[in-house]
Amino acid sequence: RPRQKARSVDALKHCDKDAHVMLAVARFFWRDRKTDKCRTWLERAVALDAKLGDAWAHLYLFEKSFGSEEQVANAKNRCLRAEP
Repeated sequence: RPRQKARSVDALKHCDKDAHVMLAVARFFWRDRKTDKCRTWLERAVALDAKLGDAWAHLYLFEKSFGSEEQVANAKNRCLRAEP
């Protein structure tokens, strides 16, 4: 895990505007059960690239697992509007 954290930091330094990197960092937080940070990074990923279907799928699955019904519906509606 320390190696993954170091690589994540390096990736963010080099590609701080890449939605794929944001998604990878979010998954890292998800694995560690840091739900608030994970949600933040997933939101950043979908904000950077609204056409990235993987980010929307991860956000929806995350909200299904940890969010309220309102958060699930919000993620679903936003995804449908973005049409990834």
